[in-house]
Amino acid sequence: MLKCRQQIYQLTRRLVRAGTKGKLEQGNAAIAIAEAIQAIETLQLEMADTLEGLTFYTGQSYQLGDVRLMDLIVKTGGLETVDISELPAVAAYDISIEQKKAEIEIAKLHLVTTFSLYGSYNMYGNDRNSILDSFESLEEKNAAGIVVNELLSENPGSILYKDSFQVVVLPAN
Repeated sequence: MLKCRQQIYQLTRRLVRAGTKGKLEQGNAAIAIAEAIQAIETLQLEMADTLEGLTFYTGQSYQLGDVRLMDLIVKTGGLETVDISELPAVAAYDISIEQKKAEIEIAKLHLVTTFSLYGSYNMYGNDRNSILDSFESLEEKNAAGIVVNELLSENPGSILYKDSFQVVVLPAN
């Protein structure tokens, strides 16, 4: 396209010298060359972005200088089937599907009954006049507990839990 625009410019220049065309037509031909150069640069940037996306989705390296575009081969004598499983977009969707399957498996792990233990040991001293005297009046507070969570509803659309039982053990002081 650029060569055609340059040839048109050269011909227009010759016609301007011959007096059959004006400077305005020569300027328009020069603008057409500049627009063609800009379009080529824009397309090269878009091609580089596309190749970068292909590199991301396929894991193979594609560089603008290494890629040659070829005409599509059309077979005659019947409909041609296209294997869409080799398209980069399909590979991206396959990766997304695998990620969602992993998320589902993680979510299913939250549906099992859980059994947990907890405990605490605290010491408190209380003397409002002297912080050092508060060490003489220390009190111990102990607590331990067991919690079992089980699924409240078997409905796959709802994930509701209830504490089936909770035992708290406090020492008698």
